[in-house]
Amino acid sequence: MTATLETTRVTDTSSRRRRLEEQAVALRAFDGRLSDEIRVARRTPGRADRVRELLSRLLGVRARLQETEAAAARAAVDEETERAAAREEEARREEARRAAEEREAFHRACLEAPLAGR
Repeated sequence: MTATLETTRVTDTSSRRRRLEEQAVALRAFDGRLSDEIRVARRTPGRADRVRELLSRLLGVRARLQETEAAAARAAVDEETERAAAREEEARREEARRAAEEREAFHRACLEAPLAGR
């Protein structure tokens, strides 16, 4: 069975959402490591420059994490929209198939029916 355009869109959107969620997990882990480094640097005398550098990086990571989480949320909504469209298209195809089968059955019944008056 060949993939329909709708199925392809769902697959693409789902892949994008998964990539974004994986990226968010990686950013959260990096956030945790930076936070740990900041705690250590704050306890170490003479490390004010290092603390500032780490805090700057942490702010950047958190901004990127926020963007990634928002993009993942949008991708999840897009994925559900694409899934709904795929279900609707499948229902239309199924209805068209049933209608064609009914026409064919009617046509066969008409051909097989005995002629009136004979």
